[in-house]
Amino acid sequence: MRRRTNAADFIWTLEKANALQGWTGDSTATVSTESHNDGTETVVLREADGVGGDPKKFLRLKVAYQP
Repeated sequence: MRRRTNAADFIWTLEKANALQGWTGDSTATVSTESHNDGTETVVLREADGVGGDPKKFLRLKVAYQP
């Protein structure tokens, strides 16, 4: 994902589910962060648990504003 580096009032949460309901927060691992020298950065996240034996897994990025 690409985000602004000075946007400290936004909370980014990766959520997962085995169906398109019942979303839960996930323990994620930040794989890499790359600065673009324009006030933004690209962050690559991966699910820490992996897919394992689950036949289906859905991920979504939840962004919340917290002043």
